Amino acid sequence: MMLSVGTFVFCGWLVVELFYVRRATGVYMKWKKKNRTANEGILFVENVVNDHGSIFRPVHQETDVGIDGHIELVDNETVTNKLVAVQVKSGESYVSSDGTRFSIRVDQEHIDYWCSYLVPVIMVCYSPSRELAAWTPISEYVRHQGYHERTPITQIDVPFHRKFDSKALNEDVAAFANAAVSRRVLIECVDHCLVGNAQQKFQALTILSGHPDSRDSRITAFVARRLLFDGDRSVADEAIRTLAYHVGRARWAWNPNNTDEQAVIRYASDLCRDLTAAECRVLIERIDDEWFGGPDAFGERVFDLLVCCEESHRVMEDIAVSHDLPMQRRIKALYMMYGCDDAELLDDRELADDPCLGDVYRTMYADELKGDAKTKPF
Repeated sequence: MMLSVGTFVFCGWLVVELFYVRRATGVYMKWKKKNRTANEGILFVENVVNDHGSIFRPVHQETDVGIDGHIELVDNETVTNKLVAVQVKSGESYVSSDGTRFSIRVDQEHIDYWCSYLVPVIMVCYSPSRELAAWTPISEYVRHQGYHERTPITQIDVPFHRKFDSKALNEDVAAFANAAVSRRVLIECVDHCLVGNAQQKFQALTILSGHPDSRDSRITAFVARRLLFDGDRSVADEAIRTLAYHVGRARWAWNPNNTDEQAVIRYASDLCRDLTAAECRVLIERIDDEWFGGPDAFGERVFDLLVCCEESHRVMEDIAVSHDLPMQRRIKALYMMYGCDDAELLDDRELADDPCLGDVYRTMYADELKGDAKTKPF
């Protein structure tokens, strides 16, 4: 369809008229102050990252749902493939009243999003007037608050002294990223524990029991229970230490208000409830030449496992009264029958005349029975 000359003229007039009306009324898209302040924080982070020699990749604001950018760490001009996500909060309104930290209000939805993000997330807060930025790893902050029962979390506090600068990127942020990368090997460690050779099992279990993301987990306790009677002694001993660490926290050191820790202790204890009499006997035999006294003592670790199983007390008693077994084994069995409580056992002086246990008791406390208190021989 052909348009007339008059129609073209009218359309041209309309465009010009609308342009001048818009200028006259001042109807323009606005770049609000809060947007400018937020942008200052992102630019500051980008400058710090660039100065460090690493790579900052901003997330477009229209798709920003809790992440403002990603930092890919570079070490000596070599890209490390270690990625950290960043949430930036910029402005004086985030500075606490005492002027020592940033305080950021958060909701559970954002916390869940950050903690489940595929790469580790840090929060960077920026004060334009101070030209100061500070940071905190969000998942570590949430884990710390949860351990101390400071829940629900409605605020994240970031102290000024935890500065976000090149040094932080080079040290603490890099360490945080390294820990995240190393999580990828944890599944391989579980695999080696289940099907690897003795060396692979030992190395994998030591990693699982030492890594902060697996040390206190149920899967590590489960794997240790599977390896408790492995044919390789070094593997079995490491499994004893690892599983007893989970069980023994109820006796040695734990936070009674932390429900997550309680759940892991209960789970690990349940794993030991089905120990057979034969398995209990093997564990007791294992500590013939070991010592007691403190959580690091191997004898105490074995005891932590045995007390989870009702069958163990009968096995201890059978060993303690068996005159054909080594005296040191009988001593350990009697000691554990009394809950490794030396004072309680020593107070039971009638055991010295017991026909079945008297020889064990007199061996243990010969000096005490004479009134000469010396260190017990175990």
